[in-house]
Amino acid sequence: MVNSGLMFLSFIISIHAWMIVAAALFTLSIGLEIWFSTLQTRRNLTPIWNRQSTFVQSMLQFKFKCCGYDDTNVFIQDGTCPNVADATRHGGCIGPFSVFANKFLDVVFTTFFGFVAVDMLVLLSVLCVIKERKEQIRYQLIDEKSRVSI
Repeated sequence: MVNSGLMFLSFIISIHAWMIVAAALFTLSIGLEIWFSTLQTRRNLTPIWNRQSTFVQSMLQFKFKCCGYDDTNVFIQDGTCPNVADATRHGGCIGPFSVFANKFLDVVFTTFFGFVAVDMLVLLSVLCVIKERKEQIRYQLIDEKSRVSI
């Protein structure tokens, strides 16, 4: 009879392979969701900007050297934007804010896609181990049959 421990180990390795597939699909779906959201960054950032306090909006204006979000007439008066003339000169924050968000999100979804690539390499390795295990079981069966016939 074939070693039951070897059969059980093959079963565990098969479960491991399916878990790798599930993890890769989950990681891929998160990466794709983030990637698709970067296609509409400006639309997605508008409600985020509007929810921020005036202090946070002022800090964002200072960081990105801009005034207001998409309309330079609606801005927070601070050191960066003391008056309408300076606000018009600096322009709205929609451009610099979305460029910053896109650069960050590009790194995030690329990292997720990189993990999917690693998952695929691990899956290929596990599939090689499964194939080798099946071959070992096959030869073990052949050896048992040849011992019985002698």
